[in-house]
Amino acid sequence: MDREHHHRRETHYNHRSSLSSLYAEVASIYYDAEVEPDSEEVFHRTPTETTSIANQSSSDDDNEMERVLQREVSRHDSDDHTAVGSNLSKISDDDESGTSTPKLSGTEPGKSSFAVSAPHPHYSGPIIRRSALPAPAPRTEPSLIGMLKKNVGKDMSTIAFDVSFNEPISLLQKLAEEVEYFDLLKLANLAIDPTERLAHVAAFAISQYASAKYRSVRKPFNPLQGETYELYREDLGLRFISEKVNHHPPKFAAKADGKGWAYACTSAGKNRLAGMSLEIQPLGAQHVTLIDQAERYTWTKPLSYMRNLIAGTKYLETIGEMIVTNETNGEKCVITFKDGGWSGATRNHVTGVCYKGDSKTKAAWIDGIWDSHLDIRYGGPKDPAHPLWIVHPWPTKPELNYGFAKWAIGLNELTPDLVGVIAPSDSRLRPDQRLLEEGRFTEADQLKLKLEETQRKRKNEGHEVQPRWFKAANAAEDEWTYNGGYWEAREEGTLNTKAVAFLFDSQQ
Repeated sequence: MDREHHHRRETHYNHRSSLSSLYAEVASIYYDAEVEPDSEEVFHRTPTETTSIANQSSSDDDNEMERVLQREVSRHDSDDHTAVGSNLSKISDDDESGTSTPKLSGTEPGKSSFAVSAPHPHYSGPIIRRSALPAPAPRTEPSLIGMLKKNVGKDMSTIAFDVSFNEPISLLQKLAEEVEYFDLLKLANLAIDPTERLAHVAAFAISQYASAKYRSVRKPFNPLQGETYELYREDLGLRFISEKVNHHPPKFAAKADGKGWAYACTSAGKNRLAGMSLEIQPLGAQHVTLIDQAERYTWTKPLSYMRNLIAGTKYLETIGEMIVTNETNGEKCVITFKDGGWSGATRNHVTGVCYKGDSKTKAAWIDGIWDSHLDIRYGGPKDPAHPLWIVHPWPTKPELNYGFAKWAIGLNELTPDLVGVIAPSDSRLRPDQRLLEEGRFTEADQLKLKLEETQRKRKNEGHEVQPRWFKAANAAEDEWTYNGGYWEAREEGTLNTKAVAFLFDSQQ
């Protein structure tokens, strides 16, 4: 009897352990990162499968994508867009930021089957920027349990998540979301007081979380190896370039600059399944250089948790410390992301203390909510508070735009000044992502599968794409730095020959 009881217990434990490992493996694919399963944690309930999104079909006309992109750049609906001048200011030249302000060119976009020829060489008219995505997001959430049921018994490493799990933006564009509040860096560079500079850089580091307020259901597209993204806003004085530099595990590098400041990061992740939550450990450091002040700041992100991964309402929660350090004078700001607790009363709340170079003398106190606002007190924690940062206004109905802020809504838009100018490897030209943005789910899913299969074929044949614009700088810390050359090639009109031109060709 004891032997039979022991056998039942061992069988039950092995089943629980394998189930936890299965979810961990699925989560590793879903979140495009390595996952360490926690064998002590198990799931005790199986939620019913949610309704899948309605598939939409259309003809397979070979020229359809060409027409979609042409329509994207020729839209002039003033009711849904905001006109912005295109030549208001220029990015200053300096050693940190790179080259002079790029000029627009009208070169052909290379061999990509979905690239667009330039209808407006040297475009100089007003830029009409959209305030909503072309098609609304699906009302129903994708079902992780449903996906598991459809793939029982299969090798999890061969499973590709269907496009219903994606939002129409790439992880490279997601990095561009993190520089939305770059004005804080401009203010930091202009500040005379070192504590004030530190506080503004710390506020910038916290503001990188603001875009997650309404987003926890879907994930960005995992870029193809060698895929890039540029954000060149001459009107705002901002340049940004990012690239996927390693396929497995996924790693991304980015570089941004403006007048008097520069930003760089390497982004990766390592996750651990813990019950109904996925613990997300960001890897890679963030760096800000205030050029006029000759100061460099560094920080790494704390742990985040995707709550209710399998069942219930999903939400992202960040908990722990993030230390922003001025490497030049030793000053630092210790930021604490509070645990929301069972009631959620302090969810998304943050506090921070700015220290002088001796790491003991307190100089300023920060408190607020990372998706709303931050206040600062100088002198003492009871002194009057001053506004430090406030979130930009959100669209009226964020759920219709996948929870995107206005900044994110414009990141995948192909405006006339970019047609025939951006690299053929740019995320804006990725056709399955474009189809999802247009609400054409069936076509997007089919094309996503083809592109991923083509990428695997390249790797198996020993032709994996190598990074063009970033290089490994520190093997021990696995950091990547900007290698230079992108903006020069853009200005010369040679991106079509220097960038990867075949990434989005599914017929290779």
